[in-house]
Amino acid sequence: MTWRQTKRAVCVIALAPTSIALGFGLAGLWPVVPFAGLELLALGLCFYHCARRAAECEVVTVSGDEIIVEKGQKRAERRWSFDRYWAAIVLDHPAGTWHPSRLFIRAHAQAVEIGQFLVEKERVALAGELRKIVGHGGVASAHPATY
Repeated sequence: MTWRQTKRAVCVIALAPTSIALGFGLAGLWPVVPFAGLELLALGLCFYHCARRAAECEVVTVSGDEIIVEKGQKRAERRWSFDRYWAAIVLDHPAGTWHPSRLFIRAHAQAVEIGQFLVEKERVALAGELRKIVGHGGVASAHPATY
């Protein structure tokens, strides 16, 4: 949803609890009104958090001798660059089954986690694809690959 649609959804959802709380307030049960306000504040904050997370993006570009990772919301705000020859694609599996794996691009002392918003199957597939592409360390490709 766009930000405008998100605000409208919150307002529509808030109509019922607000009218109920006002009804109780007019009936003399005024302590209901502040709790309804807190409930609506929590709902608004949850929608805001979800909308911000939905705008996050990651771009991994592999071309020539370089791997570039860009992260941000709607545009690249942070950028990492790795030498393709020294880069390693590492898929760390957790000790327990309740936690997802973590995918990293590492080179020397620098590492960046990618694919945090992917499901496990997609993360494993991305790791395999990146290993195929990066595995040709130092060999320039005809077309840069972007994920």
